[in-house]
Amino acid sequence: MRRFILLCTFFAAAYGVSAQKILVNGKEASPQLTWDDFKGKPDKSSPFFAYTYWSITYTYDAFSFKGDTVKWNVQIILDLTKDSWKKKDKLSDSLLKHEQGHFDIGVLCAQECQSLVNATVFLKNTDYLYNLRRIVGNTVEKYKRMNGQYDSETNHGKNRPAQFKWDTFFAEGLKKKDGRQKTEDYP
Repeated sequence: MRRFILLCTFFAAAYGVSAQKILVNGKEASPQLTWDDFKGKPDKSSPFFAYTYWSITYTYDAFSFKGDTVKWNVQIILDLTKDSWKKKDKLSDSLLKHEQGHFDIGVLCAQECQSLVNATVFLKNTDYLYNLRRIVGNTVEKYKRMNGQYDSETNHGKNRPAQFKWDTFFAEGLKKKDGRQKTEDYP
């Protein structure tokens, strides 16, 4: 089981459309994880050998109005947080591959959030901030369910045939520009 955090942060600048940003422990990074990325203190009472925590946040720049629409730049940010941990005596390549899958779910979530936000016409006379929070929140919930299904079907990486199916699913999903995954598309 993984814990997700939906945080909302706001910054001011210009307007336009942007892509999502990937951070590992607060620094821009590749979405490919290494064991060095797991900085948190291990939970010795946990039956798990590693735990992947990621968060989705967003920033938006100063906005303007063009007719009835809001013009702004919203950037979705995925971060593997410093709470992610590992038990050093239990590390293996297959465990890292399984934990990478949890982070890949976060990458897919960030891609879909960014795609949905970029495709949405935010109207001036509506609560566009509420609509932004709703889009991101609903998308994060969808990927939280996917995350639970991933652990359930793979038995936390122990079911090798199921893990292989999910690895293939991630590889195909990450090739898509918008990351959109339908529930029936899950392996």
